[in-house]
Amino acid sequence: MGNNHNKVHKSENNNKNKNKTNYNVDNDDDGDYSFLRGIYPPSLMNYKYSNRRVQYYSEKIEISEDEKKLISEMKSDKIDLFEFPDNDEETTKIIIDTDIGTDWDDAMALSYAFNIPNLEILGITTNYGIPDLRASVTKKIIDAYLKAHPEKKPIPIIAGSSRPLGSHRALILFGHEGRPFFGKNELKKISNINYIMNRDQEKASDFIASTVKKYPGQVKIVSIGIPTNIGLVLTNHKDIIPLIKEIVIMGCGDFINKKEVSFDDALSSIKNGNKINLFPNHNISGDALATKILFDSGVKVKIVSHMVSSLYKAKGEIIDYFREKSKKVKDLNNIKDPDEVIGLLMNEWFSIRNINRQYPHDPLTIHESVFGGDKSPLLYLRGRIFVHEWAAFSTFIPQVDGPHFLSVKIKENSNFLEVLKKTIMKNNSN
Repeated sequence: MGNNHNKVHKSENNNKNKNKTNYNVDNDDDGDYSFLRGIYPPSLMNYKYSNRRVQYYSEKIEISEDEKKLISEMKSDKIDLFEFPDNDEETTKIIIDTDIGTDWDDAMALSYAFNIPNLEILGITTNYGIPDLRASVTKKIIDAYLKAHPEKKPIPIIAGSSRPLGSHRALILFGHEGRPFFGKNELKKISNINYIMNRDQEKASDFIASTVKKYPGQVKIVSIGIPTNIGLVLTNHKDIIPLIKEIVIMGCGDFINKKEVSFDDALSSIKNGNKINLFPNHNISGDALATKILFDSGVKVKIVSHMVSSLYKAKGEIIDYFREKSKKVKDLNNIKDPDEVIGLLMNEWFSIRNINRQYPHDPLTIHESVFGGDKSPLLYLRGRIFVHEWAAFSTFIPQVDGPHFLSVKIKENSNFLEVLKKTIMKNNSN
């Protein structure tokens, strides 16, 4: 999930009735979801800003004197735009770490991943506040997928941490999470602070560690949610760090100076060796400490940034496809097509947001974990991202040998949306 959730989206059409579902999973749903406000899960690690209550998207960049000194001492180089070469892997092995169940693009990303040849999903881990419910939603999709494709191997689903390693933020939940399969009663139960506190926080990170050890040098971790599980595995299982092939993360926002300096001027400045500050996006801001651990780990990290993913809008035919799929559901407990499940989740999200289009942040992140060369629509800058302790603001330092690759530009004549549509809809039109 990559959207800035506190931004108010203008309605493109009046879609509430079009998207509204008729399934009643609770008889006592009075529409009051005030119990979701002001939930601050305690940080798992020592984070000095844990008790600082600032609403997401209202934070300002603050760089400590120590951080300024460290950044100033980091070497910077003149660089050029970077294009990843073609992927020569016979099979790409990934673990998907997701906050599925709120924004719909996580589910859309699974539909896309199912249909990419030679992509093996070794497991799906869930994160952020209500990971058990998110795992249950994922299971609905995977169960339908295995019914449609009984020849496929089962995909492990592991609920991960409900608490951040270190964050100042309250949980951002809307009330539709889990619908139409699970209702208000279930959401109320698992969003209770006692439930959040008293559950195993490390199952997902342990699974990631054991899977990476099973396939050393072969596994890419695809982060399309809050990176808590990844921060945990990098903290508790440091021996796997050299065994991870790469981490592909949906994260980071725009250049902070975008209102004062044009994009082309900012890009030219970076290419000439100058450092630049970045906004966080929802994902990395949700766990600033986990994000810092991830970027400080030395692992190769490919970043699908909000500045490029938000330039795409999935609308029209692919949205109609999922809507029509959702209309075919007769029994919520016996769905044999994963896209029918995903269509229902889309309807819930669109109804809450009153929209009829989707920024495909997470499908693009899946795409970039698999494809390079002409099949990748993105251009990157190579360097190092220094994550600030406060709210996951960051500084990009251009380096010719840096471990981080920040996507900043879409190639001319990019056809990613067409590829996404055709891949999902191919052989799925019945």
